[in-house]
Amino acid sequence: MNKEAMRDLFGAQTEPWRNYKPIVTRVDDEPNSCIWDIPYTIPQLGYLTHNHFRYYGKFPSVVAGQILDDLPPASPNDYALDNFCGSGTTLVEARLRGINAFGVDVSWLSALASNTKVAEIDLKLAREISERVLAAGQSVDAIELLQDKYREKWWPQQTARVLTAFQDALLRETDSPEKDFCLTAYLAIIRRVSYAYDGEVRPHFNKDKTPREPLAALSKKINDMIGRHREFLDACEKPSIVSCIVSDNKEIPRDELPSGDCYLVISHPPYLNSFDYSPVYGQEYYWSKPFRALDDDKTRRAAELKAWPAKDKLVEDYYAGLSDCYREAYRILRPGGHLAVVIGDCTIQKKLEPVLDKCVDLIEAIGFRTEKVNYRTTHYGLGKYAYSHRADYHGEAVKRDAIIYFSKSS
Repeated sequence: MNKEAMRDLFGAQTEPWRNYKPIVTRVDDEPNSCIWDIPYTIPQLGYLTHNHFRYYGKFPSVVAGQILDDLPPASPNDYALDNFCGSGTTLVEARLRGINAFGVDVSWLSALASNTKVAEIDLKLAREISERVLAAGQSVDAIELLQDKYREKWWPQQTARVLTAFQDALLRETDSPEKDFCLTAYLAIIRRVSYAYDGEVRPHFNKDKTPREPLAALSKKINDMIGRHREFLDACEKPSIVSCIVSDNKEIPRDELPSGDCYLVISHPPYLNSFDYSPVYGQEYYWSKPFRALDDDKTRRAAELKAWPAKDKLVEDYYAGLSDCYREAYRILRPGGHLAVVIGDCTIQKKLEPVLDKCVDLIEAIGFRTEKVNYRTTHYGLGKYAYSHRADYHGEAVKRDAIIYFSKSS
């Protein structure tokens, strides 16, 4: 039985992403508005390769999927662009649907995770590489560690020896998607084997934590990723070209763009007054230094859209940065193309900052036309993306969270 027949026969089993589509209802008094209710847990939405690398602040997988379903390409050569690619949520959903997609992000770590999630991986070769890496971590007593206050704060000495052995083994491997697959797994366990709280966004020291044992943690992660990646490759509907590069989204190199027309830009910028990404991944950047020769910390931090702390100059720069990146999106989009922005209001010193309205104004000033506003329910405190019964970011609530569709004139 071929893949298409299996998909028709088993449906939800072979297409888990279709089990978690947003529940969409229209807003009676706003004809061009809807409410997207997403009453699913974070683990439920981490299906397939979405769970390869934990990325804080990413938007729900089904939001990217719903945008791609609402705004499909007119031609097989069209491609979608994600200009804040993060860990590749849009790319995974695009590949599942056979849509060409291209991502840009200022972070080397983001590009690594994004490309790993969507790559054609020889899983047998990935297994062989991982076995060599794990074997290197078996005997580490002879490894001498130089004095390093940062490392000594966050990792037990024996754990640091094992992580160093893993690092050295990966460096000996020939560059390949399979090596990057194992490197992603290695970086995915860094926080878990440290003294940092597991659930917090920015690493904070937990004096009561007993860090996980790195050999067991990496072995478990590799096994999980291989199983999920096999399911992902089996689920992909048809071939598509999907990749991410490291780039400033205000000046995307034209020679790096795919052939064909950009019919859609999906954009999920950092939420104002939330957090900046570089400090969040300080531990992963520490252990990845030997692998990112072309990645410069200062250049990345300068290009990153700062979102915290939301003081006057930062707020001004935040909106200016958004304006610049959406001007670039306008230049890249074909006539008649669409921009989908996932954005939310915030509070600054207990006062509402109407980020949503200000973004609409600056995007329309560029030349886009607002087509539709999809308000999103959000409730993270319950471990879910939403309440199932109400939109807490719409109606009587103050802050709003939305996915806004814009179009470029034909």
